Amino acid sequence: MQQASQQNSSYFPMGDQAILIVFSTEISESVHQRLLNFCDRIEKSDFGADVEVVPAYASVLIVYRSNEKSYSDRVSELKRLMGESDSDVFYEGETIEIPVCYGGAFGPDLDFVANHAQI
Repeated sequence: MQQASQQNSSYFPMGDQAILIVFSTEISESVHQRLLNFCDRIEKSDFGADVEVVPAYASVLIVYRSNEKSYSDRVSELKRLMGESDSDVFYEGETIEIPVCYGGAFGPDLDFVANHAQI
């Protein structure tokens, strides 16, 4: 199964010091969990000492600080890490509630905008 996930991932150069890895065009909890486990492997490896890992939902940006290794060498190392088995760690999200207020003192232009947009 891990080989299939590696084959489905796409690697893209992002400037001269970053690599974008797209895990899937599908947004799902299983894809995101696989991505988080991969990020964890990167940060625990020797590769992680030289990079900043920026995860998104189905992709991760790897920004590296030095040009000691070529792009292809870095991609090869990332593919090797991708091929390692996923850990059993399940990352559980945290719900953060952000209160939002509309109209009145919090949106004095709400009526104008609603009329302008004809809604």
